[in-house]
Amino acid sequence: MTGDYVIIKFDIYPRKDSANSKPIQKMTELGITWEKHFVSTISDCVFFFNCKNIPEAIPQYIQVQENRSPLEFVGCGLSENEANQLIENLKI
Repeated sequence: MTGDYVIIKFDIYPRKDSANSKPIQKMTELGITWEKHFVSTISDCVFFFNCKNIPEAIPQYIQVQENRSPLEFVGCGLSENEANQLIENLKI
């Protein structure tokens, strides 16, 4: 899975385990890199785009979503220009 293009959904819903309360810090600790992210208050999560270096073992509150397009997020946290730029950056 390492190096693949993916969107990651990071669940930030409050739990006893506070590790999911700091998504950017946790993603960095795991060595995952990304191009853009936004917080979705409706679904209590953070979406990370164009993710790379994803380890095989990840916490349950991190969901890899490989077959989704950034265009699905237009109006929900991304503008159409941002979504198209994310897609274009994959071609480089």
